[in-house]
Amino acid sequence: LDQLLRGVEVATTKCAPEDVAPSLGSLLMRGVPATSVSAAWDQLNALDGASKFWDSNDADALDYWKSTSTDGVTRFVSHPWQPPEDWNSVMGECCRYSDIKATELNIVALDLANSLNVPLDDITFWIDKACIPQRHTLMPICVELIE
Repeated sequence: LDQLLRGVEVATTKCAPEDVAPSLGSLLMRGVPATSVSAAWDQLNALDGASKFWDSNDADALDYWKSTSTDGVTRFVSHPWQPPEDWNSVMGECCRYSDIKATELNIVALDLANSLNVPLDDITFWIDKACIPQRHTLMPICVELIE
């Protein structure tokens, strides 16, 4: 036990000074690839997967693991999870809100890739459902760090 405690003591004295230590926000920052949460109308399998992501804000570990640790993202995505109250009367019963969100985000991702002259695979988003560990003790900390 003494050996173990000495090792911990030594390890803590070798930490980087506070001015160069990473911030909590940078340690928790995550991004999700645009290709995981968006798709074109004619990519039916991809659209089905992306649409399922947007069906509800109820997240699980699989949604969180769509994202990866990163220094930054291309865009922060702010959005409502629920469709407008008159969605079905305006758009029809067969037009799914989640399909529209997935395809609209795909258009944004394609525009960003084009304007930044990078491949679509390089476009990343910060989306709460994928980038905050839902149902985890870190969730309130991550929410507080949103600027």
